[in-house]
Amino acid sequence: MADQTHEIELKFSLSADAGAALGADLFAGVDGQALVSTYFDTPGLDLLDADVAVRLRQTGRGWVQTLKAGSGAVRRFEDEQPVSSPRLDPSLFARRMLDKAAGGHVGELRPLFETRVHRRTRMVEHGSARIEAAYDEGEIVAGDRHEALNEFELELKSGRVSDLLAVAGRYVSAGVTLSLVSKAERGYRLAAGDSGSAVRFRQPALDFHGSAREGFQALALAALHQVSANVELLRRRASPEAVHQARVGLRRLKTFVGAFGSLVDDGQAGAVDAAIDRLTRLFETPRSLDVFQAGVFRGLSRQDAGAAEFGQALLAARARVYADLDAALAGRAVAEDLFHLVAWVVDGPWTRKAGQTPAEPRLDALAGDLLRHRWKRLRRRGRRLDWRDPRARHKLRIQAKKMRYLAEALLDPPAARRLLKRLERLQSELGVLNDIAMAPGTARLAFTPALSGDAAFAAGAMVGVRRSDLRMRRHRARKAFGRLVRKPADFTQIRRPRRP
Repeated sequence: MADQTHEIELKFSLSADAGAALGADLFAGVDGQALVSTYFDTPGLDLLDADVAVRLRQTGRGWVQTLKAGSGAVRRFEDEQPVSSPRLDPSLFARRMLDKAAGGHVGELRPLFETRVHRRTRMVEHGSARIEAAYDEGEIVAGDRHEALNEFELELKSGRVSDLLAVAGRYVSAGVTLSLVSKAERGYRLAAGDSGSAVRFRQPALDFHGSAREGFQALALAALHQVSANVELLRRRASPEAVHQARVGLRRLKTFVGAFGSLVDDGQAGAVDAAIDRLTRLFETPRSLDVFQAGVFRGLSRQDAGAAEFGQALLAARARVYADLDAALAGRAVAEDLFHLVAWVVDGPWTRKAGQTPAEPRLDALAGDLLRHRWKRLRRRGRRLDWRDPRARHKLRIQAKKMRYLAEALLDPPAARRLLKRLERLQSELGVLNDIAMAPGTARLAFTPALSGDAAFAAGAMVGVRRSDLRMRRHRARKAFGRLVRKPADFTQIRRPRRP
């Protein structure tokens, strides 16, 4: 018999020690069961592209196959069907959805990876909510690749989402970290050999005929997923690209909150912005040092007097900064900020305003207005800019990034290609100018009382060489802005939803 519903679930990633403590506390006396789940896709990974996951799970009571759809990290469509044998039967699913997701290649579905876990469950009640709490301990297996898996899940079976979040908040306050990365995503990355790679923003499927609030929610959760995934990676190892991508995710989130501000204004905007800013500041110094090392230090001759010493001082400064970042990411404050942002996006007061007025806008009706408003702000700031002022240039760069993030999210890619190319050119030139302006301060991060005069001189020479490009770079940035605004932008070609 078909069991189709929208699953509402929160996941938490755990260290082995935290998992053992949770098991001894919440799941004391619960024996649990072994679960082996095989995930399927086509050779071309059509299901991954369509934000659909299909698995066949072996339980102590038999076999169950499940289809999950949607890019939401918390709420997804779920179609679960019991089967009598260890064979996937695609005909039991909602056929149209699976056919479209597989691109007509349902017959080519094949096993891709497995999760093998020992699961313990118990029911938790809070307010109106009945919640299934589950602790999975085991591994993901893709060919000869293995990855440990320790997850805690809270699935809302009935009741209000706010009560689910209240229970989740207690665990976050106790030191457990919310994760927006699914088992399926971990498995795909393991199968591709990408488990250690930074995670980029993944465009969610948007219903442009649906409400603009739902569109905002999908985009905000996608940005938070980018942040969460890269924070998880950074907890395992230092990664300059993960630092960069975590910052990009936070900037996207701030862009979406600002763009949809009139729809999501519920009196919590100040707290939301403050949480985003606190998280963003964590990554600023590590990113500055990474950029300095890659873009400035490597251009200095190793034969220069003091260069080698200054290079070692830079490495030591970077190690200190990354150690501070590691400590911060392991702390409770970061976990609480991330959780409160997710909770606000999923169930903040703004979500209860939907449908209260007859003027509730559709996303397709609002998208063009959002883009035009952002474009006007960018153009106005650039035309009034004093190109010699580093802070003014940096503010223009921020406006260019916001314009790009909105265009990538809302415009049809073929229609947006030229605009995005011009935006990226401007952003790149302004980025180089910002790096030049930041170079003296970044170099000083490596200065210690033990640093020799030769090393300090080498640092100054390096910054000087960088600054010698300043006039030429200002000219190039100004030229890139002129090319950007010379042609009027077309904001009528909105993005078409991905299937299904």
